[in-house]
Amino acid sequence: KIIALFEIESSAARSRREYEGVRREIQASEIDAQVAEDIRFESVKSGIESNLRGSLTGVDGFRELAEIWKIIRSAGYNDGRIRIDPSVVRGLEYYTGPVFEAELTFILPQDFPGGSVSNVPGILMKSNEQARGTPLAGLAVKVTDGFFLVGLSNVDADRSRNVQLLKERSWFDVPLVYANQRRAIIAIEKGAPGERAFNDAFAQWGD
Repeated sequence: KIIALFEIESSAARSRREYEGVRREIQASEIDAQVAEDIRFESVKSGIESNLRGSLTGVDGFRELAEIWKIIRSAGYNDGRIRIDPSVVRGLEYYTGPVFEAELTFILPQDFPGGSVSNVPGILMKSNEQARGTPLAGLAVKVTDGFFLVGLSNVDADRSRNVQLLKERSWFDVPLVYANQRRAIIAIEKGAPGERAFNDAFAQWGD
């Protein structure tokens, strides 16, 4: 399991390095920002597809991500304002500490009214978009500006409750606090591919 986890992390890190390498090259050129984002997306597409071979859930998830990118492009937001870096892995810390981790990265325009994201209090699960969320037991830590790690508790009672919420609830709420102290909530639906991804992950992890 540990070897597999390192392979997953290595693959993800390699894709990020490739993406950032292309990003730096494009920044040094005079290519239009929207064209640049399309180039970056295509630059890692083949690598992602290669890593997902043999996983129907992974292929479905990537197809949905590609559809999301089409919507982003059609709305004119493919100029660097929106970037997606999805990762679902079981952290090595589950032997002694948090059993699951979530990485949250926020890339905002320089003139964003809130300034920046200064705090992410945690993650909540809910059954539908209008429902009030139930917080997952854990701790959110700010690593750097715009980058947060959310580690879920490995205490037996907390772990059982968290797993139940992750399995049974279809929506995530991610509350945000901006630098100007204004607040917001990002609501995210798993959707059918997301449900399958979580079910497959729990099955492999024995939860």
